[in-house]
Amino acid sequence: MLSNSDPRNADPDDAFFDDLYAGYRIDRVPARRAINCDGSKRGGEVREIIVMNYESA
Repeated sequence: MLSNSDPRNADPDDAFFDDLYAGYRIDRVPARRAINCDGSKRGGEVREIIVMNYESA
């Protein structure tokens, strides 16, 4: 299992991880960020990708 910020947050057409991990299960989940160089954007919600090479029960 691995997670990463979803590049589609910035560019909806960015399929980098979808292409890289095409043979794996990819879930997108909401995540909050407490760190940002712009204080007004701290705590904002973004999508995170979770890539799994197994099926969860």
